Amino acid sequence: MVLLPGGYNREECLRTVECYDPHTDHWSFLAPMRTPRARFQMAVLMGQLYVVGGSNGHSDDLSCGEMYDPNIDDWIPVPELRTNRCNAGVCALNGKLYILGGSDPYGQKGLKNCDVFDPITKSWTSCAPLNIRRHQSAVCELGGYLYIIGGAESWNCLSTVERYNPENNTWTLIAPMNVARRGAGVAVLDGKLFVGGGFDGSHAISCVEMYDPTRNEWKMMGNMTSPRSNAGIAAVGNTIYAVGGFDGNEFLNTVEVYNLESNEWSPYTKIFQF
Repeated sequence: MVLLPGGYNREECLRTVECYDPHTDHWSFLAPMRTPRARFQMAVLMGQLYVVGGSNGHSDDLSCGEMYDPNIDDWIPVPELRTNRCNAGVCALNGKLYILGGSDPYGQKGLKNCDVFDPITKSWTSCAPLNIRRHQSAVCELGGYLYIIGGAESWNCLSTVERYNPENNTWTLIAPMNVARRGAGVAVLDGKLFVGGGFDGSHAISCVEMYDPTRNEWKMMGNMTSPRSNAGIAAVGNTIYAVGGFDGNEFLNTVEVYNLESNEWSPYTKIFQF
């Protein structure tokens, strides 16, 4: 399944949540979030979806979060963040939820702060800070590590990438991307990271890079059919989906899919009618 909660519809922050089933090729609505929000990331932890922080259109530094329970089709509040933030990275690792970086209440600079949520104790605690301040980064888990990729410090786009080792609570800089970008999406497929789209400081981009952790190197891959910043990118089975985003002129209601064997992207199906 692919879940698509919240985001922007032009200038309005959304509460709506849509779910795509690739087996039936069908989109359906789920229970809406309690808080309209955009400029956030989400993660699945123990079978439940968490969204934290972000903007509701009036405040750019939400501290609230909520959890979607598919068993009851409803959203449940979670304890507030230690630091209000938006554009932060969110990822699950080893049964805990991490929120990484983000922007300050005025949106002028990135944060190094990282916190971790324990769903058993239902509490947030701090962990090691990032080496570089960053917001609008792509974040994911691979091989027992967390990766935070690109983003921006103030509004200068970054190509740098950091990896977190939970065993010793440290962040290490690894090989940088070929293209600096913020607002990119990331998916894990075949033991590698695929980072697509984003904003390079001048315009939305369509280029895609693949990171091989065994070689510690990035390789340029086939471009998406449309430039997309702040798109949702996820792997389902052996397919990567790129959903929505902003192409520099308009918000997109299109989906495209990546074929690993052909190294090509192709249009898929429309999901909204604006």
